Amino acid sequence: MISLKISPKAPFDFSLSVKQIEGWPRTYYFAWTGTTLFQSVSLDSFSTVFSLTWNGSIDHPELALDLPDGLSKSQVAEVEKTIRRQFSTDYELGRIFTEVPDKKLQELVSRRKGFHPVIFPSPWECIAFSIISSQVSARLATRIVENLMEKYGTRLDWQNMDFLCFPRPDEFARATAQELRDLSLSRQKIDYLGGLSGRLAKGELRFSDWETLDDDRLIDSLLSIKGVGRYTATFTVPFGFGRMEAIVPVEGGFRKVLAEVYGVDGFTDEDYQAILDSWGRFREIALFFVWTEYDDRKRAQKKK
Repeated sequence: MISLKISPKAPFDFSLSVKQIEGWPRTYYFAWTGTTLFQSVSLDSFSTVFSLTWNGSIDHPELALDLPDGLSKSQVAEVEKTIRRQFSTDYELGRIFTEVPDKKLQELVSRRKGFHPVIFPSPWECIAFSIISSQVSARLATRIVENLMEKYGTRLDWQNMDFLCFPRPDEFARATAQELRDLSLSRQKIDYLGGLSGRLAKGELRFSDWETLDDDRLIDSLLSIKGVGRYTATFTVPFGFGRMEAIVPVEGGFRKVLAEVYGVDGFTDEDYQAILDSWGRFREIALFFVWTEYDDRKRAQKKK
């Protein structure tokens, strides 16, 4: 077994952050024991599994990363980089209290001390999920993803446990159109995902080449992919590439969410824009905390 240590930026609460993925398809990750997360991950040219064990405290966080034997040094480095991005371990939440004057946002961050965004392991997986889930129910999207993993993803055995991995581009590209239609994917989505996976598998497109682009150029590059619209592109910048300080357009439906969380009646366009502007480079983090608060309130109302 290969073992490493990851020291996230404090404050960091791994247990609280993992709650975000409890609603994901069970096959996205194997298990959460309360201290250890077991998860499969598919990268450009290989798939593997890992475990992350929470050893530290919120103010002195530490994660133990364990990987199977047999990975090369470059593969280990790639997995570690992916995990740091997926769990936002290097993001300094404390800066919100010194650089953003919004007291409401500071209150939301304080109430969930150490709560960091958890995103998709790779841009490919993020884009694929966005396309698959477009205009279908969450239940159907989940079933499609799980079926794709079972039929085309790598199967791995580690520590006497079986894992399924999200199909890599080269694995997805081998699926026939008829096979994908049988999994309830539309012809249009098959065309979009087949084209993208084929380009990635052949090396005609490498998302790693886009990591140095500025935010605007990254969005333009994503929009050049067939089937990727404005929503998927702006969603992928933070949740696929991990750019939590990108200032991307905000969908109109967020105005209602912001008005409820901030408790503002007669919310004008000027009020709305003023709050968004006040967040500056912390807009994505702020959206993340506001949406989380809104979702929690809705769940509480349903329980009542």
